[in-house]
Amino acid sequence: MNKTWSHILCRFHSEWVAIVTSFGEAAYAEDIVQEMYIRIHDSNAGEKCITNGEPNRAFIWVVLKNTFITYQKEKAKVSKVDINEIKNISYLEEDVRKHESYDIIRDKIQKEIQKWHPYDQQLFNIYSTSTDSMRDISKGANISLSSIFNTIKNCKVRIKSAVGEDYEDYLNEDFDYINMN
Repeated sequence: MNKTWSHILCRFHSEWVAIVTSFGEAAYAEDIVQEMYIRIHDSNAGEKCITNGEPNRAFIWVVLKNTFITYQKEKAKVSKVDINEIKNISYLEEDVRKHESYDIIRDKIQKEIQKWHPYDQQLFNIYSTSTDSMRDISKGANISLSSIFNTIKNCKVRIKSAVGEDYEDYLNEDFDYINMN
């Protein structure tokens, strides 16, 4: 029976784990060995890791060391924070006001849209929620492009009239000036 490189290497799995542990990594030694198997497979290096039916230990050691170093580099990129450090963090008052102001403006826009003719409502909702261009909407709805353009333009003017000043205050972070009504 001709055993594949993976079968041969797996017989020495505990030896590979011991090598990784000797590098100073005990917690993720199994994972690093598994990653080694994947690297050997992905790089088609199965023949290099076997010599005369036995593992090429020098080659395996190098692959394990490189895998370990890659793990250490990736681990260094991750920033961990103790849960107790962030447990009592709350929104800044300004953030709360910003979110409340955004909700007020969004509600005002919805109230304004509800006042419109159903044709205007539907067309504006399609335009504002879809990725389709006005030309695409025109073709799909069999409505002239100029009619769609003029309707959308008028809808935008009505929204700007209804919430434009509040929106400017929102952009300038003057949340106290945003009118709740």
